[in-house]
Amino acid sequence: MDEQLISFKTAKLAKEKDITQFDCVVEGYEPDTGESTLIVRSDRNDIIVAPTQSLLQKYIREERDVNICVYRNAVGWLWSLDKADGGTNLGWSGFTGNCRGVWKTFEDALEDALYKCLLKTTREYRRETNGAHWRGYADYLIELCK
Repeated sequence: MDEQLISFKTAKLAKEKDITQFDCVVEGYEPDTGESTLIVRSDRNDIIVAPTQSLLQKYIREERDVNICVYRNAVGWLWSLDKADGGTNLGWSGFTGNCRGVWKTFEDALEDALYKCLLKTTREYRRETNGAHWRGYADYLIELCK
């Protein structure tokens, strides 16, 4: 069983957001699968194909103070966000009657949460929404992706 690598889309966003732990070296095309790949350099100068989901999740928890929790209900996999320093609920992907934010696999749900958490920090959210309640952070990230 291998750890899941982050997607090309998420790796590109990490690079755009200047997350130096995932410094981009080469952007390329994988001829065997037909998918784009991103080779990144870790903070130890080891060349790796891409960071794992758990490595990026740890970065978001430690550097951005957001804990990502992935869970399952009868409909599928979902994610929720909490402030890592105190557990304040920041919202979730949620089942709202229209199946928005439900995935077939744990890894797909985690990938979506990772990508969204890279879009804007909680500080940016509070600044751009004039100090809106923390609970709206997840919905704010979801709206950015529409």
